[in-house]
Amino acid sequence: PLLGGFLTDIHIYVACFTAAGITFLAVAVAVVFKWKETKISALPTEEVEENLSTTKFRNPFELFSKMKNNRQIIRMAVVYALSSVSLSVFSSWYVVLDWTFKWGPLRIGEFATCVGIAIAIVQSIVIRVLVPGLLPQSRAVVVSLGILSTSLILYGLAFQGWQMYAILPLMALGSVVEPCLQAMMADSTPETLQGSLQGALYGLRILAQGISSPLYGLLFSLGTSHSFSKFPLPGLSFLFASVSSFLGCVLSFKIRCKGREKQNAEQLLEPLLMDCHDSQENHLCSEGNACTK
Repeated sequence: PLLGGFLTDIHIYVACFTAAGITFLAVAVAVVFKWKETKISALPTEEVEENLSTTKFRNPFELFSKMKNNRQIIRMAVVYALSSVSLSVFSSWYVVLDWTFKWGPLRIGEFATCVGIAIAIVQSIVIRVLVPGLLPQSRAVVVSLGILSTSLILYGLAFQGWQMYAILPLMALGSVVEPCLQAMMADSTPETLQGSLQGALYGLRILAQGISSPLYGLLFSLGTSHSFSKFPLPGLSFLFASVSSFLGCVLSFKIRCKGREKQNAEQLLEPLLMDCHDSQENHLCSEGNACTK
């Protein structure tokens, strides 16, 4: 965001052509540096059947329809969709900040960069203290959605630039909801459908963004129209997003994560990449052999 704001401040075409160049570079890297995929013929018969069964799910609704008898995962999917709708409100950042505070592209880019840094700190450091140390995953979802709803209300009513930065730490705490929901849904889904689940969640997020982004633009236009009210309300889209978060918060009260929630939460926070030596050592331990550090 900071680079985009800087380039847009120079000229909008500079930012557009730079983004196009980065996209072209990404495509070139994908073409040059290919990855090897495991051939189906090289897999055991059981894994072939499992992989072929997962290819039947091509959209999020098809996967969830197969699990319609699992009320917990359906409820978590609805909460995930509502949280995605509320978080999509940040697509209207630019017009709201430009209209309300007369911020230029560089100033908006600086603020968006601060938002990204705050969320990264919460999801990489703070979450290790909150989950599962202070709160189980199910309760962390309730608290984070309540915090997110409150912060969106404050953003919708903010009338000075410094208030945006003051509300930022509170809003960042609301970002805990997404990793917690993903972990709980993965725990409630069979191992053979984990890939389909991730694709379904990504589809729900994209669908929520596609529907809500034009809606938030319409709400901004309505809030700044004199025919709507004598007093302009550019943050109307944020107030609407807070309602979505609140509904998700209410629904999440009924979520009860079954199974080893604490253990799964700890696994969620483990590094994605393990040292080869540690991996071999764990393999020996699992076979009952003596292993020493």
